[in-house]
Amino acid sequence: MKKLFFVLTIFILLLAGCRQNEKAIPFELDKVNGDFLYGEIYKISKKDTESTILRVNNDTLLFGIQDEHSRTISFHWLGLDQKTQKTKSVTISEKVGSKDDNLYLGVEGNTEFDVRNERNSDTVGIFNFSGEYFDLFSNDFSDYQQRSVELSSGKQLIGLEPRNSKTGSSVLVKWEKDGTIENEIPVEDVLEDSQASCDSMTDFGEFIYIFSKETKTIYQLTEELKVVKKYDLNSYLSIENPDEWNDGEFVYQAELNKNIFSIGKKNGEVYYFDVTEEGVSPWDFTNPKYQGKYIINGLNLIDMGNKDVYRIDSKKSYSLGGRGISSNGDFYFQGTRDLANDKPKDENIEYLIKINKDQVKDFLVEYGEKIN
Repeated sequence: MKKLFFVLTIFILLLAGCRQNEKAIPFELDKVNGDFLYGEIYKISKKDTESTILRVNNDTLLFGIQDEHSRTISFHWLGLDQKTQKTKSVTISEKVGSKDDNLYLGVEGNTEFDVRNERNSDTVGIFNFSGEYFDLFSNDFSDYQQRSVELSSGKQLIGLEPRNSKTGSSVLVKWEKDGTIENEIPVEDVLEDSQASCDSMTDFGEFIYIFSKETKTIYQLTEELKVVKKYDLNSYLSIENPDEWNDGEFVYQAELNKNIFSIGKKNGEVYYFDVTEEGVSPWDFTNPKYQGKYIINGLNLIDMGNKDVYRIDSKKSYSLGGRGISSNGDFYFQGTRDLANDKPKDENIEYLIKINKDQVKDFLVEYGEKIN
């Protein structure tokens, strides 16, 4: 009996030691040695139970990390030299949903994260690029579709549209840095149009830009939500049922310091616009300065110099959520294959893959597929 007790004790101690070792694994990027012609590859060191999402903004890499057994989410901000600038950890309250609900981190917009309830897929909150949390669940907004943007003041503006338009109206909610609500105003009141909707939103320079699919108009606003200008796109976009169009998307091109708006029809036809503080005009694809300058729109990379559209081929290089382009034109994304290996295969390992600016086109030709 004593021998059995001794064996069990040793076994428990070994298990405890394993857990401690697993918890002790720090977040790190370890450069992979090997022959990769297009840039650099880094192994993301983390626990097996952790998943990561990459966001890129203002030449900063932000990794959001979540353990599948925890509601605690950690954030790691790194420079382009892969050195950690700061870290932060946030725990979502058990009062969000049921305490037994599994919450998971996802991609929101171009630079942010959402937190979803696995049970019903509702978005219960949003983290902005600064790592501040905005609680939709506790403010009865989790059943809304959202558009979110972090303002230069540090405040957050979230456009909310009820999933069933018959049960409520669309609103713009401005939040303080600490996550409290400053004000909540109907979209039609802010945009001064009873037909207006908030289908896409961004901030650029000193202004906020909102696109309404219902009116086919881009509204330029101050951070105090006062309309400065309205740009009617009906002369460019044929007057049809709004359901024939997607919601549109504002995308920032860091190399050119350009705010670009794109909108497509369900038949695949896409329109691009150059959005500046002075006006909105169709994008000039003939300008030689734009050659080889890419934007990321969903899963696609678009060359703004010739309108070529590429998508990374999942059979060659599986791409996880989260990607971005720096101001020097380098392309960053996550994958589960070590592309420095002669015969890369899917692994239960996550990698950060950096593609050098002058190699992006060649990389897309080898590892992507042209879809136009």
